[in-house]
Amino acid sequence: REPTGGDNPGDNPGDNPGDNPGDNPGDNPGDNPGDNPGDNPGDNPGDNPGDNPSDPSNPSDPSNPSDPSDPSDPSGPTDPTGPTGPTEPSDPSGGDPSGSGGDAPAADVAALLGAVKDMDQATKLMDALINSYAYSQAITSLEAARPLRVKVLEDQMELRDKGLGTDDAVSQLQDSLDSLDHQLYQYNVMLEQANITVETLTGKSIEGLDLSDVLLAVNVGSVDVNRLYADALQYAKDLAAERYEVDPAEVLVDVKVKLLDLTIAYDNIEQGRSALAHNQEALDRVTESYSRGQAEKADLYTAQCAVNDTIASLFQTIASYTSTFNNLNNLSGGWMAREFNWYPEPFAPLKEASIAKAKDEAKKAAEKAAELAKQQEEKEKKEEEGSSGQTDQNTGEQGNNSIG
Repeated sequence: REPTGGDNPGDNPGDNPGDNPGDNPGDNPGDNPGDNPGDNPGDNPGDNPGDNPSDPSNPSDPSNPSDPSDPSDPSGPTDPTGPTGPTEPSDPSGGDPSGSGGDAPAADVAALLGAVKDMDQATKLMDALINSYAYSQAITSLEAARPLRVKVLEDQMELRDKGLGTDDAVSQLQDSLDSLDHQLYQYNVMLEQANITVETLTGKSIEGLDLSDVLLAVNVGSVDVNRLYADALQYAKDLAAERYEVDPAEVLVDVKVKLLDLTIAYDNIEQGRSALAHNQEALDRVTESYSRGQAEKADLYTAQCAVNDTIASLFQTIASYTSTFNNLNNLSGGWMAREFNWYPEPFAPLKEASIAKAKDEAKKAAEKAAELAKQQEEKEKKEEEGSSGQTDQNTGEQGNNSIG
């Protein structure tokens, strides 16, 4: 078959384009966002190894794996060095995020948080920002490796035409390229959805904003559950505003379940890091072999693609973790943000706004209930008076009939 990598990968956009990084904290880039994924593993995922994969005469391109003198730039996709945020979440390849934070929250994200009205809106906004950044970085990493896949496919087709390759080998490579294109289509759809959500909530465009520190990855094993629970319970009571009873046991269960979700998600991040390190080591070995003429160009390209794929997956895992963290932050009224320095300043007034909104709604509900009770009382009084008047009239008529 001829290469059809350009076929609209979105022919079937309904194929769960999202795999939503927010779902299953481990499935997504949420995996260890804190490892500093913002260092944008995709910033240079291959120094675009595919810039000119078929031109061995371009030794000036350090990403050109076809140049034995500098076969690839293994540090590209795996050693991102972008801006770091409060918890240095930008290096998906490793690091030791303490969660203790550093500088003040990024101005761009803080400004967006300042445009929403309460904690619920802030939670939706942060989920959208998490998805936007994670998908954009995953797309960058996958697109950087795509030209290499195309080149490997073309080379295999040439071998087949010469009788040195097989149709099965070509078919497998074509299927892999088609799958990548479909994945890219899905990611682009989810990216657009996230950006639309941000604009809807804030009235601001996300274009050109620095979201490199929205992702987070911290080990919550040392979290003081009692303090977290106490804040979550008090916040739940504040939101109830005496309109309904809050079940302390239910709040405790919610807190513990979300902490366990974060623990699993963090483990997924650690596995993603290990996989990235393994694939990077494999790329280093192939690069060395290629430079000595002991490996084929296809081997080098394939190893680089594996690294880029792992980076994209790690971003999704980290995003999933961060989304779970974000939901627990909402449940606790911003306690997690304060504890791990994840935009604590913007979240503080949003918590107060949520409580004020709940109290206002409770007041209006009480006033409405009082008004309805008053109306009901007046209605019953009128019905009572009407019934009494009818009784008197009937009594008078019966008296007149007796006289007659």
